[in-house]
Amino acid sequence: MNKLVLLAAGAWCAVKLVLLSTVSFQWVIQGGVMANLLILIVLGSVAGMKAHPDLGFVTRLKSVLQPVMMYAVLAAGLSGLFYYQVAIEQTAFQQLEREQAIITQFGDPTNFEAWQAEDPATREYLDLEETKQKALDQVETMFSPWIQVSLHLTGLLFAGLLTALFTTILTAWLRL
Repeated sequence: MNKLVLLAAGAWCAVKLVLLSTVSFQWVIQGGVMANLLILIVLGSVAGMKAHPDLGFVTRLKSVLQPVMMYAVLAAGLSGLFYYQVAIEQTAFQQLEREQAIITQFGDPTNFEAWQAEDPATREYLDLEETKQKALDQVETMFSPWIQVSLHLTGLLFAGLLTALFTTILTAWLRL
C-alpha cells in the first residue's frame, strides 16, 4: 500500500483523537469530514503532479484514482473502528438522543396529532405506537455499524472520484 495513503490515514486518526479529547462530538464528526476532504485533495494533487505529463488523460486519471480510492476504502473502515470501538460511548449517546427525541415527539397523543396536522402526508400513519416503533427502528438501522461504514464508503468514493477528476484536470492545466 502506498506510504502516503498510510500516512494520510494516520493523520486522520490523529485529528479525530485530538478532536475527541478537546471539542464536542458534533465537531469531531465535522472535523473528520473536513480532514477527509483535505486528505483526498492532497492525495489527488500529489498523484496528479507525479503523473507523467505526456500520458493521456485516462492514464493520468487512473494514477490519481489509485491512492485516492485506496484512502477512501481505508478511511471508511477506520471510521467504523473509530465510531464503534474508540468513541462507542459518544456514538451510543447520539443514538440515544435521537431515540429520546422520537419518544418525546410520539410519546404524547397530542404531539402526534399536532404532527399529523402539520403534514397531511402523515395522516396515513394512524397508529401512534406503530409510527413510533417505525421511527425507532429507522434510528437503529441508521446507527448500525455496517450501514455507517457503507455510507462512509459511498461518500468517500464519490468525493474521491470528483477529487481525482478535479486534480487530474487542474494538475494538467498547471503544467501548461
